[in-house]
Amino acid sequence: LPISFFSLRATPPHPAPLGDQQKFESMESKEEQLRRQLEEMLVRTAGLQLQGRQLQLRAERAENEVAKLRAEVQQLRDQLSAGKATVDTQKRRPVPPVPAFCRPQAVDPAALLRRIPLPARKGQPTDVPGPGEEGFVPQWSGDFLQAVERQADVDPDSLFGSKVPPCDLVEVFPEVLFREMGMPPAKKLKRSDSGDWEMDALSSKEVLDYKRKMGHNKSWRDLRVSAALERSE
Repeated sequence: LPISFFSLRATPPHPAPLGDQQKFESMESKEEQLRRQLEEMLVRTAGLQLQGRQLQLRAERAENEVAKLRAEVQQLRDQLSAGKATVDTQKRRPVPPVPAFCRPQAVDPAALLRRIPLPARKGQPTDVPGPGEEGFVPQWSGDFLQAVERQADVDPDSLFGSKVPPCDLVEVFPEVLFREMGMPPAKKLKRSDSGDWEMDALSSKEVLDYKRKMGHNKSWRDLRVSAALERSE
């Protein structure tokens, strides 16, 4: 059987010297300190285990409460959507019919001219389709590829302009039109930041760089002048 140090110390065979007795006392005090530290650690471990169990119980209760709140929120949403659908059904108005405009439409003079049959030209075979007939080939399309090449360096802004006219919905749909239809006028909503593109407009430098890159260095007037000079020669 193992013999502990304390059993040997309890019944010494002969009195120990003074130096050994001091060593024994110091070792005994250290052992007592270690025993106390071990007991404190055991107490702390038990306390931490108890706290962990309490926290786990609190977490489970919190999860149950969150689940209950989610179920209540979903129930309220369902009730709100059902009530909104009922209100929309009650307040839904019939769509007014499209008004029939009986104003006489002006006839385009060009359309009237196209209805007049043109006589066949002298020397032109009668089986060749004329203007407005199926298979007619206009004269200007004979050299359209060369015309496209001549217009490749022409600036489109010199012909169509550099700005787009504004589209005012108030002028397109005035309040008089709503009153004639027996409907309330449309609400004038202020344009949000996503619909305001003034800050995203191209600068003059970007426009000039694009024209320089595409080779648009001539004006439509220059092309007309050069074409007139060619015809005069």
